[in-house]
Amino acid sequence: MGMKEEIKILDLTETQAAIEAIGDRARNMRPVMVSVREQMRYSTDQNFNVGGRPRWTPSKKTRKGRGKTLIGKSRLWHSVKYEVGDDRLTISSNLPYSAVHQKGFKGKVKQHVRPHHRTITQAFGRSISPKRIQVKRGFYRQFMQNIPARPYIVVQREDTEYTQKRLLRWVTEGI
Repeated sequence: MGMKEEIKILDLTETQAAIEAIGDRARNMRPVMVSVREQMRYSTDQNFNVGGRPRWTPSKKTRKGRGKTLIGKSRLWHSVKYEVGDDRLTISSNLPYSAVHQKGFKGKVKQHVRPHHRTITQAFGRSISPKRIQVKRGFYRQFMQNIPARPYIVVQREDTEYTQKRLLRWVTEGI
């Protein structure tokens, strides 16, 4: 009687392969995260170089014309670590005061003062010849501290745009 004719309208083989390739790239974002790490390293360096973006409240030392805010010996700057994972970039610092500078702090601080030597040049409001004394016992002192936030790890708008473009390009094109 009649012949059975098969007409193929749509072949999804190539499309399925492309979708699988996108899925594979989406599961391992490490190559693009390396690129994002370099962008964020540059951005963080810029924050230190220009005194914050947005500008940091100047430190007392800077207001007196000595040094740059958060620079000092550059320990905070050099402590910033960038850890790349398959699906993330972690930026951190392990210095005990890093969070204080990033977020700010207002409150009481308790400080231990160790035994030490001190040279005194005044007694009862009068000048005396310098005399070295020993503070034999340590003690604690408390004082109020008000350190404004000076965020040094900040994702700027251009960092977000760069990251979005790189991620999209990686997932769709593998570049």
